[in-house]
Amino acid sequence: MARWIIIGVLLILFFLTLGSCIIEESRIDDLEAQLSSSEHRVAELEAQVTDLEQELDSLNTDYTELNTRYEDLSAKYPPRDFWSVEELVEWLARDTTDKLYQADPDYDMGDAAARLCNNAIDEGYLLHLYPLKVSEDYFEYQLQVCAIIAGSAYLVNPATDDVTQIGTSGIYGDYF
Repeated sequence: MARWIIIGVLLILFFLTLGSCIIEESRIDDLEAQLSSSEHRVAELEAQVTDLEQELDSLNTDYTELNTRYEDLSAKYPPRDFWSVEELVEWLARDTTDKLYQADPDYDMGDAAARLCNNAIDEGYLLHLYPLKVSEDYFEYQLQVCAIIAGSAYLVNPATDDVTQIGTSGIYGDYF
């Protein structure tokens, strides 16, 4: 009888252990499913991180380009008058408007004057279009370019880059 009690106890222990193993195996299956789900979620999040890093790189590149453009524009705008005749002459030496005029005899002086003013604006300088009377007998004018430097007006011939002082400012800002 003691043997049957021991066998009974052993069977009870066996079934408890077996039940416990089945429960643990079920828990392991649940945990493995959770792990798989978590691994899948981690993969999704890593893909999102990669996408966001690429977007950040793109935004940083855009920011750098915009900042460079802003610095370029800030250096030129608002445009300013030339500080000196020397600065004007140096800029005219770099500008190619006079060479275009000299290379094409049909190139209009007014077009050359407008181009010179536009080129100056593009580089952050102010030049002004100035109508110059070319005939006393007729109502004929030719567009020239005027630069204001330290209170004096200078006529710039866009065809030759010659610079000539033509007046100074008075109390009311008149140059001529």
